[in-house]
Amino acid sequence: MSNDDLRQVFADYAGFSRVALAVSGGSDSLALMHLSSAWAHATTGTKADLIVLTVDHGLRAAAADEVKTVAAAARTLGLPCHILTRTAPEGRTAIQADSRADRYRMLCAAAREHGADAIATGHTAEDQAETVLMRLARGSGVDGLAAMAPVSRIEDLALLRPLLNQSKHSLQAVLQELGVNWIEDPSNADPAYERPRLRSAGLTLAAAGLTRDPLVLSARRLGRARAALEAARDQANRALVTLQPDGWVSLPRAGFEALPEEIRIRLLGYWLAAMGTSQNYQRLSAQEKIVADITAEETMVTTLSGCTIIVSDHSISITREVGRVGLPRMDLRPGQTIVWDRRFKVHLPAHATSGVQIRTVLQADLKAFLRHNSLDRKINYRCLEFSPAAFRDDELLASLSLGVRIEPVTFELVLPDPKSASGDVTQLVDD
Repeated sequence: MSNDDLRQVFADYAGFSRVALAVSGGSDSLALMHLSSAWAHATTGTKADLIVLTVDHGLRAAAADEVKTVAAAARTLGLPCHILTRTAPEGRTAIQADSRADRYRMLCAAAREHGADAIATGHTAEDQAETVLMRLARGSGVDGLAAMAPVSRIEDLALLRPLLNQSKHSLQAVLQELGVNWIEDPSNADPAYERPRLRSAGLTLAAAGLTRDPLVLSARRLGRARAALEAARDQANRALVTLQPDGWVSLPRAGFEALPEEIRIRLLGYWLAAMGTSQNYQRLSAQEKIVADITAEETMVTTLSGCTIIVSDHSISITREVGRVGLPRMDLRPGQTIVWDRRFKVHLPAHATSGVQIRTVLQADLKAFLRHNSLDRKINYRCLEFSPAAFRDDELLASLSLGVRIEPVTFELVLPDPKSASGDVTQLVDD
């Protein structure tokens, strides 16, 4: 690649202070490392620092030596490399899926630890085409068939795939020209796994016209459609949804039912991802059913993804689900700030007399408080079940829902950006 090619391929590195390269030792990720290093040398001025993260996934004995080989290759390029070691759990059946989830969790944690704000992977055009076929086999919608985005989010980090338009063959040619050997993972040819089965069916699929390039083109075009649908969802969100300060949302039922079905599904999924517990995976079929039930039923209460959906004659409310999973009890020291249940930033000033515990208000707490205090607002008992309050020795000192602030504890609603739930890592797709 010329310097101009490198600057174009890795243009998405701009705007990040440090990019963590996920390198396994296969040809794709090694090409990512070598080409990223070449980009760094070809780029002048302010640019992202590069580090290498490599994971010993614990599935093969050879993996321990492979990550050492990656680390040595990184050192020759002047790139710091950090080896992450996973102990593979015994007795699991979804081995590759579990390994992938664990690997991404470890990569995110290590990226944050070493100051990176983005992770780059070596996914190629072939990977993109295979992803489209895999999701087509599952009956995925637009989001799934748009496959992997060049830039998406994983947890609080950017996930970059700069090589999505590059073929595996061209990347291997780059490595051969550089005299770089790569590792062939035997699982890539194991028919027990889905991707190898698709590769072995390549000739049959090609005869039907299902070759790499048209599949990648379809994914790119569906990505445009996904962006347009998300814009329509955002517009509906601004027009209809009211975010309540004690951590729930409401919207008019008539306005919701007037939306196109696809936008209704996306709007529901947006808030389930923001408020619930299942950011990483939501079944599209489950959301489709709830949207259909809202239209068919007069009133209803149901749960999904750690949320409770309450439908009345005139409104729809989405709250945090309680009961099935207990909400946290967290200690808060003077001068400390914590995030409670992903939804609230809670702060206790340094001048407070002593620490407090943050939890929900129980009926016994409310009765004890009302024996000696009065309230100037109507009690919303449902909100008490999922909003935070501060206690010291079981004495209620502050509550967002009750409007109580005896101790100067502050509660700030900090819902994660629900847009992180769209895209290819946290998405509303596969059944």
